[in-house]
Amino acid sequence: MKLISAVTLALLTAVAAARAQESGEPRRGLAVARANCAPCHAVARGDRASPNPLAPPFQRVANTRGMTAMALNHFMHSAHETMPLIILSPDDQWHLVAYILSLRSR
Repeated sequence: MKLISAVTLALLTAVAAARAQESGEPRRGLAVARANCAPCHAVARGDRASPNPLAPPFQRVANTRGMTAMALNHFMHSAHETMPLIILSPDDQWHLVAYILSLRSR
């Protein structure tokens, strides 16, 4: 019974994350990026160099092979030696993810 409950919880969490991801608005994500990420990252399309050379431009992140919304979400929740922990609301986080993915080359 515990296994069924755990699997059900995992599935519901995945569905909620997918729905939140679909509702991300790139325009709002740009505002989140400018307010929280721009001191270190190049956040705008076409920006080639980040203020912090250790912080990749968001356009490069978006074009990383295999980059998905879930991968970005996981990355933002992981500790990084050169990146401070930035706490965003779930909505802002999904807006930021949607914005970064909107920077993919077409």
